[in-house]
Amino acid sequence: MMLSEPIQKRKLPHDDFPLTLKSLIVKILILAWQRIEADLLPKTVKSNYVDEVKTTTRLQKAIGKILDNSEMQEDTSTLVTPIRGMECENYNGESLEKRPDLTFKVHPRREGVAASIYDGLFIECKPIDPNRKLKEQYINKGINRFVNGDYAWAMPCGMMLGYVIKNYKTPEDLSAILREEEHTSENLKEEPIETTVTYQSKHKRDWKYPATNTKPGEIGIQHLWLYYSS
Repeated sequence: MMLSEPIQKRKLPHDDFPLTLKSLIVKILILAWQRIEADLLPKTVKSNYVDEVKTTTRLQKAIGKILDNSEMQEDTSTLVTPIRGMECENYNGESLEKRPDLTFKVHPRREGVAASIYDGLFIECKPIDPNRKLKEQYINKGINRFVNGDYAWAMPCGMMLGYVIKNYKTPEDLSAILREEEHTSENLKEEPIETTVTYQSKHKRDWKYPATNTKPGEIGIQHLWLYYSS
């Protein structure tokens, strides 16, 4: 994506989403998960295999109903139902078909952003089950997409959403792997949101924006793991 001269003068990366907004999104995701988990549970537990596409599709639909019916106590009028698999370019425009699993956007458009299409909370969803290796699935095919500028390159934040077979892997297992990754600048730390524990990690991004020849700085990744109940 080649940024025009007026756009170049706007801020990259964009400002972070407010903590209150990110906390609200977490609460919406948890409520949506509670709505769909029981239906997905029997087949998933029997096979020890999480169907990522089916699960994310069901999750998106549940979120849409929650927002359409204004079911949250908080004001959700600025949130749009997340886009599933939104096609977008990477940071230098060399890859044209990057597809983060879910993208939350706000309305109206935030002021001062360089490119509103790339302003949002980009979420990568990953199964965490016995059929997949955590490093390959969650790091190489997940976090690294934020680090290398495929996803959320105009943002200082992103989210990893884990669909977790209970008692298979823990955040401590992830922390041990992240400790060995060169791009990890801050390992997992707890960030409770009401009764839910989320985690935050920070990662170095070493590429530069072509239009300004400046680095984007670190990206903070919020980790929300959604567990099958048995």
